[in-house]
Amino acid sequence: VDGILLIATQITKQHIEAIQEIKAPVILVGQSDEHVPSVIQNDFEAGRTIGELFGQQNFKRIAYLGVDEYDKAVGVERKKGILSGLKRYNQTPDVYYTTFDLQQAVVAAKPLVSQYDALICGTDNIALGTLKAAHHQHIQVPNQLSIAGFGGYDTTSIVTPSLATISFPYKQTGEKAAQNLIRIINGEAIKQIEVMDFEFIKNNSIDLSESNE
Repeated sequence: VDGILLIATQITKQHIEAIQEIKAPVILVGQSDEHVPSVIQNDFEAGRTIGELFGQQNFKRIAYLGVDEYDKAVGVERKKGILSGLKRYNQTPDVYYTTFDLQQAVVAAKPLVSQYDALICGTDNIALGTLKAAHHQHIQVPNQLSIAGFGGYDTTSIVTPSLATISFPYKQTGEKAAQNLIRIINGEAIKQIEVMDFEFIKNNSIDLSESNE
């Protein structure tokens, strides 16, 4: 092949060794490594945006439910951004982990939805699982529990209540990665890391009635 676009949740030492051994150029999509050109989402700033938003509210008990640090984008950078945003308002959340699977997120969220008044979820799938767990326990969102996710999936707008989320430009990300790969194949220079923009979609799953600001 003339080039490879690699979309992965995890980039290991073995990945990098394989990339360096093959002759075809490789671009990472969604993850980054200093040795390989990448197109990524702005996970840290997106996380900080949500962290600051939750920190501005009068939430007394905040938790983060995400994936472990094997995933650099979601498990490390996004979480670091959330913690940074909350720290600005002297908030420190309890941290829990699950997987990207919606049903496993339901199981992980089950004991949490009654303990906290705000849950920041590492992905929209985890947020949807949390919403389902809350519904099973007759916990009202957002009156009793505020929830937010990341991704901007279509499903976040059709559930009730609609879920607050960070929308990432996945189509444009793919286009940028493809364009950069073609440039490399043509011998042109590209940025080592391209960072995409994001948009916060408020929807109806966060109680914003009592802000500290």
